Amino acid sequence: MEYVVSARVAQFDIQALTNLEVPRKQAIVPLLNLRGDNLNHINRFASQWGDYSFMFDISRFAADEDCQLILQHGLNSPEAHFASKRAMFDYVKGLNDQMIPVVGWQETDSLRDITQFLLGLDRDYGHIAIRVSLPQANAVTVLRSLLATAPDTSKISVVLDFESIARNGVPDAGPRGDVAALIQECAALGVRNIVLLSSSFPVDRPVNGTARLVPCADIVWQQQLRRHFEGLPIVYGDYGATDPNANVDFVPGMSIIPFANYYLPLEWWQKRLGRDKEFENYVTLAEEICSLASFHGEGFCWATREIVRIATTGDQYGSNGKWNAYKINQHICAQLDVLRAPAYGVVEEEDEE
Repeated sequence: MEYVVSARVAQFDIQALTNLEVPRKQAIVPLLNLRGDNLNHINRFASQWGDYSFMFDISRFAADEDCQLILQHGLNSPEAHFASKRAMFDYVKGLNDQMIPVVGWQETDSLRDITQFLLGLDRDYGHIAIRVSLPQANAVTVLRSLLATAPDTSKISVVLDFESIARNGVPDAGPRGDVAALIQECAALGVRNIVLLSSSFPVDRPVNGTARLVPCADIVWQQQLRRHFEGLPIVYGDYGATDPNANVDFVPGMSIIPFANYYLPLEWWQKRLGRDKEFENYVTLAEEICSLASFHGEGFCWATREIVRIATTGDQYGSNGKWNAYKINQHICAQLDVLRAPAYGVVEEEDEE
């Protein structure tokens, strides 16, 4: 497990993941957040992803709080120790047995229900993730209780989820800060690994017609922290060039301006161009990306092949949804290269997925 990528269970997020090449699928572990109106997208992912690990969770982000699939089936309800969520996890496990269930909670959930849910999963799953939403006030207290109760901490991945640090601020990466202390505490309890998860993807967009460069802070703060703890099983994680709190559902009357994003790295190149639904401007945006000095080249990944095709032919240039798939796919591939670069001190863990 070299890299955890958190993504929505949505058409184009799934497309970005399933179009990864096999060696990249082997290196990353997606953390999927179920949302939407039906199970079509998770069914598709499970059948197309292959024999590679992935984590599965139910979205608890504010942008998805009205999601009908979650509400109608009570997937975040603590009733009977999260019985509906457990049934969904078992369903997805039946589709692809590489699924790793994620234990997560809302601040109003009782510790007893959360603990019983974890213990139930422990009986039937060989690998479990505990996702700690650090913006929640009770996050660390609940984590400590779960780790104290877990029969076998060596089968648990702890995901320290800072969510949008573009909104919440960059965490303290110092060796004596609260994050460092929490990492040491988890490591001392013998957990399988510790995943740092954050998104510095900007919450706004560039002025229409202009390009900008935005630094990717996730790689910087996480690698600073990791260097303090060489030898500990710390895994990099991000949201694949997305904002987990952004509302992605279409609202009638909404203006949709073509937007392109490309990870250079260690910064994102971004540009908006045109007026509402003038998707033909994606041809010009594709040409501009291909002309960037740090463009990776056509053969780099699925997204770059598509971008070169659009720039060359001007055909099937897609819409904002399709370009969301391109930006996620290309970001994952470029970030994986960064993580493997000796300058960033990243080495493969012995316990790989």
